[in-house]
Amino acid sequence: MLHTPFDIFIFMVGNSVENQEESIENLLDVSKNQKDSLLQTKCSALIPNEILEKLKEAGYENRAEAIRLGLECLLQESQKNQKESQKNQEESIEKLKESNGNLRESVSTLKAQNSELEKHNITLKEELDKAHQDKDELRNLYDNYMRQMQTLIQQKAIKAPGEKKIWWKFW
Repeated sequence: MLHTPFDIFIFMVGNSVENQEESIENLLDVSKNQKDSLLQTKCSALIPNEILEKLKEAGYENRAEAIRLGLECLLQESQKNQKESQKNQEESIEKLKESNGNLRESVSTLKAQNSELEKHNITLKEELDKAHQDKDELRNLYDNYMRQMQTLIQQKAIKAPGEKKIWWKFW
């Protein structure tokens, strides 16, 4: 193969003009192939004979091409799996967002119920305080009534204990 400009010059001098044009085209094709080969990396692989026979039966005579196609299929499958997992992640994110919205609604309703219950508790406490006050007022009223009764009993006891009222005197 021709690599340096000097090799190209020597090659050109030895050929006719028509051959030189064809040679230049061939050189350009060779340089393209060299560039392509520079973009590729050589690797070796141990492949079972059974698989090689199946490849030949399937029409793959070039082992390197078969390996390259197999690796491309693996990469495509890997990309497909990544896309599916990304899709699944996006779906799960959407589900989480929905459940988050539902939870926020639940929290807001629970907060509303909590405030209502707190108001109800305050009302019940006020009623309980009023009931205690009413109880104290009734106790005071009862105590006052009993004092009056005691006073009346004592007044009756002070008057002549044996004296009776005449039945026709009612005032």
